[in-house]
Amino acid sequence: MAKKSLPVPGPGRSSLYDESMNDQARKLALLGLTDEEMAEFFGVTRQTLDNWKREFPAFFAAVQEGKTIADANVADSFYKRATGEHVHIEKIYTNKQTGERQTLKVLTYIPGEAGAALNWLKNRRRQSWADKQDVHIYNHENALDELK
Repeated sequence: MAKKSLPVPGPGRSSLYDESMNDQARKLALLGLTDEEMAEFFGVTRQTLDNWKREFPAFFAAVQEGKTIADANVADSFYKRATGEHVHIEKIYTNKQTGERQTLKVLTYIPGEAGAALNWLKNRRRQSWADKQDVHIYNHENALDELK
């Protein structure tokens, strides 16, 4: 009696990935979603999302582009918050005699915020602005030992 051969297991189920996800992944990254949150959005595990980034260069590029743009925009806003900026603000004025309303654009300066500036410097110039600094204790006995 001949043995029946069992089917050889294949590579697993086909991927849920398709190219239309690239643009969505870029938009999700722009929103600031983490990789875990993106995986949840797509209904896959974090490992699967990582596999997609390795296997599909366009998907990886889309995620990276979104993250880079988002980070750059936040950095720009934070920098302006730290240093101050001029902005146009619309103000509505009402003529007291006629009751007519008029909208004017006014250039206004918003001063920088010290806390934001300090946070920036602590991260960008850590050696000069960090709260914690290394202090070396130098006592008299050490000084005498060094002279010998």
